[in-house]
Amino acid sequence: MNRLVEQALERYDRELRAGAPAAAIDIVWDLAAAGRIGVTAGASSAHDDFYDEHGLPR
Repeated sequence: MNRLVEQALERYDRELRAGAPAAAIDIVWDLAAAGRIGVTAGASSAHDDFYDEHGLPR
């Protein structure tokens, strides 16, 4: 997550310097969309398969 925010801020800085301002949140959404490319539809980040019924790692 930290790296995503860093990338968004770096991109925002480059765009400001290039004269093409964009809202920081738009940059974050663009980066998030790019990160989802290739992820199977319906995939989840729950990671339930890594933990047992008590919440302990398998």
